[in-house]
Amino acid sequence: MPSFPSLRFLALPGIALLLSFLLCTASPAPSLGAPVVDVNDPVQVQSTMVMDLKRDKLLFEQNSRDRIPPASLTKILSLYVALDAVKAGKASLESMVPVSRRAATTGGARMGLIEGEIVPLKELFLGMAVASGNDASTAVAEFIGGSEEEFVKLMNAKAKRLGMADSVFANPHGLPAKEQWTSARDMMLLSRAYLLEHPEMLEYHNTHFMRHGQRIAYNRNPVLGNYPGGDGLKTGWIRKSGYNIVSTASRGGERILAVILGGPDPETRACEACRLLEAGFASTSSGQPFEKALEAIPACTFQPDMRLTSREALAHWNIQPRTRRLARPTGSTARSKADRRKNAKAEARGKGARSARNAKSAKAAKHAKVAKQGKPARQAKAGRRRGGARR
Repeated sequence: MPSFPSLRFLALPGIALLLSFLLCTASPAPSLGAPVVDVNDPVQVQSTMVMDLKRDKLLFEQNSRDRIPPASLTKILSLYVALDAVKAGKASLESMVPVSRRAATTGGARMGLIEGEIVPLKELFLGMAVASGNDASTAVAEFIGGSEEEFVKLMNAKAKRLGMADSVFANPHGLPAKEQWTSARDMMLLSRAYLLEHPEMLEYHNTHFMRHGQRIAYNRNPVLGNYPGGDGLKTGWIRKSGYNIVSTASRGGERILAVILGGPDPETRACEACRLLEAGFASTSSGQPFEKALEAIPACTFQPDMRLTSREALAHWNIQPRTRRLARPTGSTARSKADRRKNAKAEARGKGARSARNAKSAKAAKHAKVAKQGKPARQAKAGRRRGGARR
């Protein structure tokens, strides 16, 4: 497990001061629509921030105060609040957590909890980190806070203490909610504090796959196994947020932390996350400005294998992947249900026409056969008449 060097400002109240000289004081209005990506921006996502954790140094930011729904990045804060309870002695990693109906029926990504079962808290942590289980998040919230609503109050109080001025949380898992948003700046404050206080949690975030009961889940973080030293942290997506990620990697005693909010698609999110980490290491090792290091790395340099962890999970349990249908031939017109119905009717008409033609041909063949069979008899009868006349 990588260890963090001793840093200044380790006290939580000092985290806000760490980046205050880099942040504007005015809070922008929420921009909660679909991701807005400016083609002129150096990183092709809506919002980002990169930090050198060893030196407590901010390396880069782009639209870092745009307010965007956090999606499943919310689970980082939920885990942090639950760990506070463990640290205070109110719970332990071995605590057995009952699963309520509400938790078991929470929609979206799931680790596969069943109502009435009792699960160790540490397994629920794994379900949140690996499977991004909304069911696990709800179970943890109810256990630690007494109810989901009370736990959310703890989350917002924690965010306030961390200096997350652009953030409001409405649930413990990140499913769509009207009053729920964050910023890249706030996610950097949260993730930095979380990793400094709980570096052991990287063991959870760096787990590639897991199984609970009959349900197998794999970690969707594209840096795992694809980027050298990549070992965390969390991905998230809902329609209004786009593709979010907090990624981190350790190399040669250095640790880079990068936040992306509002990626246009999972591939761009993955490529840009690796690119930001690489530029971070290049900048810290050479002393050159981050922007110059980033400019030297083309956007297409990294092509992470998006299905790596899913294949690892299937191979681990010796499960054959599902057979996928072949791609539809180019130029095919069957693009919608209406098209498919139209084509089916046309095919049925064609079959009917062919059947009618075949039936007609069969009837004609039958008549021809009968006629052919009757011809010798008629010829013999005619021959007898002719022979009698000669006799």
